Amino acid sequence: MVFLTKIIVFCMFATGPGILTHKSLVNKDQSHSKKVDDCQRCKVLTDSFKKWLEETSRGKHEGGDAAWEEAKLKSYARSEMRLVEIQENLCSELKRHQDECYALSEEAETLLEQWWFHEHQTSLDLYTWLCIENLQHCCSMNHYGELCIPCPHKVNNKICNGNGKCNGDGTRKGDGKCICKKGFTGTSCDECAANFYNASEECKPCHRACDGCHGEGEQSCMKCAKGWSKEFDTCIDDNECSDLSICKSNEYCINKIGSYDCKLCDKTCKTCDGPGPSSCTSCFSNQVLWQHLKKQE
Repeated sequence: MVFLTKIIVFCMFATGPGILTHKSLVNKDQSHSKKVDDCQRCKVLTDSFKKWLEETSRGKHEGGDAAWEEAKLKSYARSEMRLVEIQENLCSELKRHQDECYALSEEAETLLEQWWFHEHQTSLDLYTWLCIENLQHCCSMNHYGELCIPCPHKVNNKICNGNGKCNGDGTRKGDGKCICKKGFTGTSCDECAANFYNASEECKPCHRACDGCHGEGEQSCMKCAKGWSKEFDTCIDDNECSDLSICKSNEYCINKIGSYDCKLCDKTCKTCDGPGPSSCTSCFSNQVLWQHLKKQE
């Protein structure tokens, strides 16, 4: 008699739970990295270029003075050799957005060479020349949108009254509307937001007792917040625990500023007025409240 054994073969993804390849680890790490837009990507690239420009200023002549090198060693300072060194290291120091930096460095390779050999000494800085004027991924500061329109100014010539920023500032995106700092609101960030009050052109938070206020402290409330009540023109913290039905029968109440907590009684108690077995106010049917029994003797 011949016994046949059938072998079942199945495929399992190597990147399943518990098995992480290097590639999956990289992708997992990059998935948590916020995607950058074209302007941010260009800024990352030019910042990296600037770093390696500084690194290579001493690279071939270690120990020398950078200013002296620039003046005396012009053949190296603007050489193809130095550019190659920069390009070889470009983006390598980055822990975030490295792939985006590498991709743009390839796309902009011809422009980078043009700036290096022909525009370097006479033009604006690399960021302005590359990102704003040539690739047109960014705008100058205080400008926004496809046409780099100036952000709106108030009479004091401050964008968003100095209390916010222009949406899309420095990029080819956005609508120029003000994004206000915490505490400010309005189209020009010139008003105080809800639960903030004006104090010498500064918006300060109202007291926690207030639901809207016109000044500092609980006596300046327009209305009391939940958990507070008005007494003699001042908002006073409510003692919710004075309502004996506020918690379940097997819980006790703890009053907090503007609120309260219900905590479970000790497991030996049926009802209680505080923590621990000594706070029992009644017991289960097969138990006796000892302190009451002791008083009767």
